[in-house]
Amino acid sequence: MANDKYLTLIRQGAEVWNQWRKKNPGMRPDLGGADLREAELAGVNFEQVDLSSADLQGANLQDANLRGALLLRTNLQEARLDRATLNGADLREADLSNADLRDTFFNEANFRGTCLEGANLEGSFLTGVDLRNADFSGQDIRFRLFRGANLHSASFADTYLNKIWFDGANLQHASFRNASLDQVDFGDARLQDANFAGALLEKVTFSGANLQGTNFNDATGLSQEHVDSATTDEHTLLPGHLMRISDNAGI
Repeated sequence: MANDKYLTLIRQGAEVWNQWRKKNPGMRPDLGGADLREAELAGVNFEQVDLSSADLQGANLQDANLRGALLLRTNLQEARLDRATLNGADLREADLSNADLRDTFFNEANFRGTCLEGANLEGSFLTGVDLRNADFSGQDIRFRLFRGANLHSASFADTYLNKIWFDGANLQHASFRNASLDQVDFGDARLQDANFAGALLEKVTFSGANLQGTNFNDATGLSQEHVDSATTDEHTLLPGHLMRISDNAGI
């Protein structure tokens, strides 16, 4: 639970809080469970602060430093986190629905079980993040780095994806069903048993990707070049006009 001393400090605003943190660099404040709804905390230094189960709904955290912060089950609905830094933060089971996350850094953050419904992630950096089972269904996602991210079983069904980098990402069992993908890079990604059924693929690359067991039934825009540049097997489901490399070998 939040310490009364820390609550008194943070309620005086980001400037007072940041000055105290500069004088006490070794302290790791506990604000767990704190009620900070609608708080004006732009530029606040919450590095390695425990904010688990805190209520920050609608709070202004623009340009905030949340590196390594504990945000387990934290309520960040409709919070403004644009340009904030959350590298290495623990966001498991946090609620970021309808939050403004534009140009935010989440490198190596843990999003497992996090709610991102309606969040604006445009221009955010998600390199190496843990997004297993994340649900991005129906969203409009542009200019995003998911490089090396763990997106096992994530859903991008009915999603519009534009200028996205999934290179080296783990997308096993992920769903892109009926998604529209434009200028998306899956280079060296693990896409075993992923589902692209009904997807529209424009300027998409699969160079070096593992497509074993991947479902491309009714997908449009997939070419023989895509197939030949990736790894497939007898369980890869392709549109009727395409063949796996192994199929070509017998001709």
